[in-house]
Amino acid sequence: MLAVYAVTRAWSAVVFLLAARGQPETYWGPAQPDYATFVGLFWDGSWYRWIAEYGYPAELPVDAAGAVQQNAWAFFPAYPILVRGLMLVTGAPWVGLAPAASLALGAGAMLVLDRLVQREVEIRGARLGRSLALGTVLLVGLHPAAPVLQAAYTESLALFLVVLALWLLVQRRYGWAIPVVVALGFTRAVALPMAVVVLVHLGMRWRDVRAGREALRRGDAARLMSLAAAALAAAIAWPLAVAVATSRADGYVQVQSAWRGTFSSAPVVPWFEMASYLVGDAGWLVLVLVVAAVMGLALSRHAGAAGPEVKTWGVAYLAYLLLVAFPQSSVVRFLLLAFPLALAVAAIARVWWRTAAIAVLLAAAQLGWVLWLWQLTEPTGWPP
Repeated sequence: MLAVYAVTRAWSAVVFLLAARGQPETYWGPAQPDYATFVGLFWDGSWYRWIAEYGYPAELPVDAAGAVQQNAWAFFPAYPILVRGLMLVTGAPWVGLAPAASLALGAGAMLVLDRLVQREVEIRGARLGRSLALGTVLLVGLHPAAPVLQAAYTESLALFLVVLALWLLVQRRYGWAIPVVVALGFTRAVALPMAVVVLVHLGMRWRDVRAGREALRRGDAARLMSLAAAALAAAIAWPLAVAVATSRADGYVQVQSAWRGTFSSAPVVPWFEMASYLVGDAGWLVLVLVVAAVMGLALSRHAGAAGPEVKTWGVAYLAYLLLVAFPQSSVVRFLLLAFPLALAVAAIARVWWRTAAIAVLLAAAQLGWVLWLWQLTEPTGWPP
């Protein structure tokens, strides 16, 4: 499994090096920057570096009209704090240490993902558990936006915490899962769909207990309820922290709105606005068809190959993105956490040569993603 992960990361490194050769000078670095600068300081990496070295602003910056401007409060603290701690221990600079930390966290995520898929498939009597797990790891590692797994971004940490929380949940180690979901709440805005997964798991256990198919172990009920409460609390923890620190109850919402421009902040509406902007009058139809196809895959029996908790995560996370995410180019990166889609594709492919063919297509898409989004020609660019 780690060999598969290493191969995918080697390909992403090649892609980054190719893109760096065509990178003009930017405020992040010189023309044709070295690898560490390219993956450690570009785009959000500089925001996280600023947080690690200087913290958050005491007040929300505003323009002359009083509108909140883009600032560090939009970025969750767990990843920069983790790297800051490593910097203090090792004395190494951000530019090399942050990508290395992401790479290691990504490896940890793949290890847990491998065990999660294998265990659940084997429990359900399938014989292809090992190959399905490897196929899932391969497709996740070659996701178009997977290069961020070795850049100064939060995806590696978030993916690690998501799959670890799911692993602990299906293992029924509810007490151990509590600090994991709390950490997730300070890593990315994805604790709410995880809370949905916990509540679904709670409902399934309660159903089985009432039907007499199992009995709750001593303390399980209290730990499971505590986990559900922790997940719900984690979903609002960072917005509350921003409100307290900035003395503005709507601080987090205003910070997020600073990235939306003229697009609506209402749920779902920006997706139709963006679809109309990109496609025209038929944008709504294209959006509906794409959402139906993606959700159909997430709801398929193939996405449930690793158990109902994993399938629920995929559906809940995708629904959450549709409700709250701003539909810009970063959505491709957000979908990296929707790993049940990769599981479903691997289950549909079944044989190695089909999976390999899909992997080749994804590897090519990865090159396109980095050249289109990560490589920046100023003054403007679409964020990765």
